Amino acid sequence: MNKGIMFAAMLLILFGNGGCGKSTVIKSESTSGLAIDTKPVSSQPPASTSPTSALKHSILVKPDGTRFNLDQLPNELDAMADRINENIKTGKGADNFILYVHGRGQEPDKCLAKKHTCLKLQQENTAEVIMFNWQGSHDGGPAGYPNKQAEASGSDLKAVLDIYRQYKDTHKDKFGKIRSALIVHSMGSNVLRKALDRYDDNSLGQNLFDTIILSANAVEAKGHIEWLGKIKFSDHIYVTGNEHDPILGPLARLHFDKRLGQGLKAWEKSSVELSGQANYLDFSNINGLGHQYFVKSGQKGNPYLARFFATVLDGKPFEPKDFPGIKEQEQGNGNVVYIFKAK
Repeated sequence: MNKGIMFAAMLLILFGNGGCGKSTVIKSESTSGLAIDTKPVSSQPPASTSPTSALKHSILVKPDGTRFNLDQLPNELDAMADRINENIKTGKGADNFILYVHGRGQEPDKCLAKKHTCLKLQQENTAEVIMFNWQGSHDGGPAGYPNKQAEASGSDLKAVLDIYRQYKDTHKDKFGKIRSALIVHSMGSNVLRKALDRYDDNSLGQNLFDTIILSANAVEAKGHIEWLGKIKFSDHIYVTGNEHDPILGPLARLHFDKRLGQGLKAWEKSSVELSGQANYLDFSNINGLGHQYFVKSGQKGNPYLARFFATVLDGKPFEPKDFPGIKEQEQGNGNVVYIFKAK
């Protein structure tokens, strides 16, 4: 059998149907404990309000299914900040903000209706959540790798970050107590990498996000320090990896290059240089771990993994020296890589 066909078949088996079904109705899941809306989800983004304010290849989505464009982001941030500050006063409700950049898949339906990822991020972290939805993420089907589509949305993500920076600078009274986290999952790293092509060291200032998490990244590992090193807008950057990732393994073989989310052994075998700006965490010892492990349903009940994501998604720094879930600290290309215990 042709190697390319064989690898494509492997990916097809792993990805399944990728949420290709025609139904867009969110089904309730009584076993999950999540309060799931059962309204149909439209797969069409809202009409652009103006050529200058519209995102070219992307939309913004909230866990309740609301879709909006760039020109509406300041109003959304304003209303969100009011809600969070009120919650901080009362000690109830969402008290932090998460910006989520998704990976490959039929989005936003996958996040809203199939896996409920947005709702899980919101409820598990008591947070306000906005998803950056880059268009074309399902192109090529279950075995696709829509890198061109991801990179085409890089300018859109940069525009979102610019608006967020401007809003925080002009509303310091509202955002002074609000923690924020940026989580970039799988092929979302391809979007971020391209966004950083349009970024210089000063354009986004400092402390735009309290924490940045690069989770199970599908981008190639080699050379990642060149674009990751441009991130000056957070002091706490975390790169996670899993040697046994069921999605990234076949992808690496198909492209003959290790992926950033494959963990310590992959980085060492490929002589990947690690960045001094980031903390690298390896979850390979956690048995049966899948690809989307930043939500509890993907953490296999591991308390250390749960504690890590609960901390960083709350916009709080992870302190390895005080963390009981570290089995050992190994040197990887001059950097410390933190190895998590199985249990």
